[in-house]
Amino acid sequence: MDRQLIGIGILVVCIVVAGAVMVPHSPTGAIGRHDPYTADAAIRAALDYIKSMPEFFVYNGNGLSVTSTAEGKCVGCWYVNVTFERNRADDQNQTERVTGIVFVNKNKVGRVELTQVNGSGSAQHTLVRSRGIVLYNDLEGGFYGILADDGSRYLPQNLPREYTEDKLRVNFTAALRPDIITTSNWGTPVEIKTIDTIK
Repeated sequence: MDRQLIGIGILVVCIVVAGAVMVPHSPTGAIGRHDPYTADAAIRAALDYIKSMPEFFVYNGNGLSVTSTAEGKCVGCWYVNVTFERNRADDQNQTERVTGIVFVNKNKVGRVELTQVNGSGSAQHTLVRSRGIVLYNDLEGGFYGILADDGSRYLPQNLPREYTEDKLRVNFTAALRPDIITTSNWGTPVEIKTIDTIK
């Protein structure tokens, strides 16, 4: 009887040990797969996305590099700061430096902000590329805004009429216009550059 109990005990210990060895642990100690949403993965996603943007390749972008990364508040979220040089849109014989912030959520790019920098180092223009939902707000006589997937709020000054539909999902590129003063007190004023619906 005692030998049977000892044998069963040894078998249980072997099973537990084998299970502990076979099941991978995450860096936080929880049982499961290792978290795939690392800074390195976010950097790869950010750089690939920047290289695919017309703002980069149309103007012969080069010297793309990462200046810093920071972990976001949500699981798998990262902010990747980048910089590169490209030809100026108004004069292809001159170059300009561009800095950018890429928001990566679970290895998918959710938002990009690009800022052109002139020779004195001051910002000239910031471009945002994101996706979100058009919302109608009845304050101050009513207006349409865009709530981006990352929670940012934008107030388009030139939203095309065909996109003035409440709860419409859109992809958009816009220029930030902090110089515009509005009475709505909702979101950052922007000038829409490109926009299309998400189906």
